[in-house]
Amino acid sequence: PAAPSAALAPVCTGGLSATNGALQTRALTTNTPQVFTGTSYVNLGCGVFGVTVPRGRAGLIVVKVDAEVTCTGTAPAVASQWCLGRVVIGGVEGQPSAPEPDSFAWAQSSPDSAAWESAAFTRSRIVRCPTTHPATSCGYLIQAQVRNHAAGLSFRVDDLTVHAQVTYQ
Repeated sequence: PAAPSAALAPVCTGGLSATNGALQTRALTTNTPQVFTGTSYVNLGCGVFGVTVPRGRAGLIVVKVDAEVTCTGTAPAVASQWCLGRVVIGGVEGQPSAPEPDSFAWAQSSPDSAAWESAAFTRSRIVRCPTTHPATSCGYLIQAQVRNHAAGLSFRVDDLTVHAQVTYQ
C-alpha cells in the first residue's frame, strides 16, 4: 500500500530532543492532514524517528501517539468496523499488542466524515544494549503506523504528535 494520500508530504515540526544520563525524550508533530485507505500497516508521516540506549544499559521506551482522527466509509463498509494504530519499536510491536482477531481500534468507523475526535494511545518496550555492542549506543527505530480494518474505509489523521521517552536503567 502506498503512503498517505495527502496532497503534500506532511511538514514535521518539533524534532525536539533532550537527553541526559537517565532519560531521552523525542517528539515530532504535524498539522498536515493525512488520509489512509489501505488495509496494510503504513508509517504515519512524522511518526518515524530513532532513539538510543547507551551500551551496557537497558531502556524502557514509552511512545505516546495522539491526533485528531476520523474513520469513515459508506455503508455497509462502515458497519462494525474500525481504523487501527500501533507502534513498532526497534522492529517489534510495542506492548500491549493486539493481534487479530482482537486488534486495537484507534477510531471507530462512522459514515459521518465530520465526526472527528481526539484520540490517543501508548505503547512500550524494554530493550537492552549489550556491553559488547561495537558503538557507544544502540539505535531503535520508532514507527507509528496505521491501517484500516476493512476495505472501503478512509482513515484521516490530523494534528498528530508522536512522543517517545526512554528511561535508562
